[in-house]
Amino acid sequence: MSPLKILLFIGITLACLTGIMLVFPDGGAKVSDDFTVHYPTWKGFWSKNKEAYAALPDFVLAADSTSQEFLEDGEIEDTSAVAVAVDSPFLLAETGKVKLDSLILQKQVIHHLEFDTCNPDALHTFFSSLDSAARRQGIHIVHFGDSQLEGDRISGYLRDRLQKQFGGGGPGLISVIPAYNQASVKQTVSANWQRYTLFGGSTAGIDHKRYGVMGAFSRFTPLAMDSARTTPYSAWCQLSTTKGMYSTARVYDHLTLYYGPTTQPCAIQVLSGTEVIATDTLTGQNKLNTYSLKLGRSAHDIKINFESLHGPDVYGLNLDTPEGITVDNVAMRGSSGTLYTRTDFDVLSGMMKNMNATLAIMQFGGNSVPYLKDEEEAAEYGRYFYKQLQVIKRAKPGIGIIVIGPSDMSFKDGDLYKTYPYLPALVNEMRKATHDAGGVFWDMYSAMGGANSMPTWVKADPPLAVQDYIHFSPRGARIVAELFYDALYTSYYKYQTSQKKPAL
Repeated sequence: MSPLKILLFIGITLACLTGIMLVFPDGGAKVSDDFTVHYPTWKGFWSKNKEAYAALPDFVLAADSTSQEFLEDGEIEDTSAVAVAVDSPFLLAETGKVKLDSLILQKQVIHHLEFDTCNPDALHTFFSSLDSAARRQGIHIVHFGDSQLEGDRISGYLRDRLQKQFGGGGPGLISVIPAYNQASVKQTVSANWQRYTLFGGSTAGIDHKRYGVMGAFSRFTPLAMDSARTTPYSAWCQLSTTKGMYSTARVYDHLTLYYGPTTQPCAIQVLSGTEVIATDTLTGQNKLNTYSLKLGRSAHDIKINFESLHGPDVYGLNLDTPEGITVDNVAMRGSSGTLYTRTDFDVLSGMMKNMNATLAIMQFGGNSVPYLKDEEEAAEYGRYFYKQLQVIKRAKPGIGIIVIGPSDMSFKDGDLYKTYPYLPALVNEMRKATHDAGGVFWDMYSAMGGANSMPTWVKADPPLAVQDYIHFSPRGARIVAELFYDALYTSYYKYQTSQKKPAL
């Protein structure tokens, strides 16, 4: 081919590409509801007005400079002993020890919890329970959420800080089958366990709605009983701790097993290391049955052996202490937080009452953001979310509710990453639903910097979010957890001051 023909081919190609740029719509060509074709436009190609990414707020930078760090071997370094001013009201003069969490004193700005002006006392019952927890009456904080919670990343930090402040120990409620690795417990199980969830579409073959607090249950025998079988099935699960886990989660002395109705007796054997500490049988025809065992503080590497012709649905295992605080990590990948009106209320309520859950933290919304087409759909989600909060309130009367709104989330528009257009509207609707339900709202979207802040978190050095422009990195999750903890503890201190009580 001659040089002239090559040049002509290149010219025609460029002309065609330029022509497409001239006529291609700015928002892309929508092929279907789920698929849009994007192409550079003439206006976008020459535009010098590139959208700016948000800067990290000062309080995020402050959190980053004072947050706990993971050492190279995985162990967590405790940086809570930060010096404070001698005249600080948070200092115990007679001992010189920090009375209130010192990290709060390092912040010039706290991104506060948002109380409804008509309900400023929304968390007073919970704050009062914190005092009783310190006086050896155990309580649970259930942290419900989507995949942002996986790995116990945010919940684990909250648990460690609260347990150090108010006492308590153990990782709290966990599923028999580890859907993801956790920072608070190491799990290994026999291969014959199966997990069924109310979220994620894995309800095939299930003829009931008994999923409990975790929205899931586990089984080691088939759903349908084999009446001809004479040899029982056997299974096991083991719960261990390692040096790299949060220190408070490694200390527990109480085991509770939550399970469904039994059609056949289920023999269990509980071991601490190689020592058998209990042998018993699970029975009960109720929707919710419990098996409770005092382990002793020296217990470690807890292994539970199961044997039955037809084992029960196991809603979860709980490792805690009778006193202090436990924070339960309930991460539901893909969930929009709208399953509570579809689950069996009696099992949900029974578990929450048995655990003495005094606060529910609801962290949802992110899975709905990419699919919102207008503000009315955001409002519709808010109305449905309100119904879920009502269920939680009825499940445990008097429980406090804090809703953590979704983080900033980005989609790619040409060369830029931009905030999803109806995310701010969803945040506002969730705030309204929370206040209408008598809860308290914490705006994570604003706390991390607002519009177009996610790219800044992704591009931070080291990164505070990952390349999907949705999820936080482990470091970013710890910072978010610290920002939230500071807001929670500041509100607690204000409550104590209003009650003229010394803050713990």
